[in-house]
Amino acid sequence: MDNKTNKTITSLGIIAVSLGIAYAPLPGLNQTLYVVTGTELQEPLAVLEQRFEETYSNINIEFKFQGSQELVNRYLDEKKDFKPTILIPANGVLLNELSDRWQAQNTSEPFYDNPQPIAKTLLVGIAWPERGQVLFPDGRFQWLKL
Repeated sequence: MDNKTNKTITSLGIIAVSLGIAYAPLPGLNQTLYVVTGTELQEPLAVLEQRFEETYSNINIEFKFQGSQELVNRYLDEKKDFKPTILIPANGVLLNELSDRWQAQNTSEPFYDNPQPIAKTLLVGIAWPERGQVLFPDGRFQWLKL
């Protein structure tokens, strides 16, 4: 081989090794996933965090608990000291708000794919009778009135 071919092969080798080092996960290197969710999930997620990290010891999950509206506002206004990997808003209304505000501020789509609900939960509301009659005179709970 001539000198020019040797230099080309050496250069290509250096590029391949550099790309491998830059993009391949290194053994023993831990990753951190930041999951931002409402405070209502703090207790059950603590149990899941322990189980997940036992199974996937090279991945550290760090939960950041915020009020659901705060979660949307801080994400869109970029008022955070970390880059969230996963956002879990409390309901579809907040998810739609996040989507609408994202599209108003950016030219890209807010999600890679359509978000899907992962759980449905029961909501229990307790109110003093006199307050309940004022808020819900027809005896039916309505989010918009809160």
